[in-house]
Amino acid sequence: MWLYLAAVLVGLYLLWRWHRERQMVPRLSEKYVLVTGCDSGFGNLLARQLDARGLRVLAACLTGTGATQLRAAASPRLQTVLLDVTSSQSIAAATAWVRECVGDRGLWGLVNNAGIAIPTAPNEWLTKDDFVKVLDVNLIELLDREDRPRNGGEGLRAAPSKNPGSLRPPLPGDLCQKQRPAAPPEQLLPVVTSVVAHVLLARFPHSRYAAGWDAGLTFLPLSYCPAWLTAAAIGLLLPVPARGTPTRP
Repeated sequence: MWLYLAAVLVGLYLLWRWHRERQMVPRLSEKYVLVTGCDSGFGNLLARQLDARGLRVLAACLTGTGATQLRAAASPRLQTVLLDVTSSQSIAAATAWVRECVGDRGLWGLVNNAGIAIPTAPNEWLTKDDFVKVLDVNLIELLDREDRPRNGGEGLRAAPSKNPGSLRPPLPGDLCQKQRPAAPPEQLLPVVTSVVAHVLLARFPHSRYAAGWDAGLTFLPLSYCPAWLTAAAIGLLLPVPARGTPTRP
């Protein structure tokens, strides 16, 4: 009897959770969302998906070609702006443009998708320029607080885009040649964009997301493990320096 009662309670909980996760915020057509890095990949697909849902998408692209192609693939609601996140002047100009577009309604969401993760390797393999290259795009210019867009009304939903674990970049020999990594497979792009879209659209967004089965079954559990166990497991997936093996401290 208790087993049946537990099964019913679990079923009711799953049904309630299913219903809760599918409740979306109202008046999507009145909400502005800024997405960076929209020339291709995650940002491009997300911008088109949000546009199809009726949101007013402000898409930041690095190149004019990317902006033109995105506008051709979306509705007239979607607007584009050129943005180089490593340039304070470009950030200031884009911020002023965003403020002009949203007016008193404010910005509903910000997707900080523009970023790089190459080169990635043990610190001993990298040069100072490697660190500067990644930090310049992913961090330094974002600290320019005077130029960051601010929301004028409701709480701003910030949704940095994260790669699922299956989208790890290649690491071996060619790493130090700074070659551009191949674009992620098309079938994996929705894995990430669906998660980001849920952050922006759901009435009850999660406090934490894991994009992809490998992130949920591997990397998320490892984040709760002791450091020595995490290092040993990651050593099975990623290369280690010559004659070096992950060991317990």
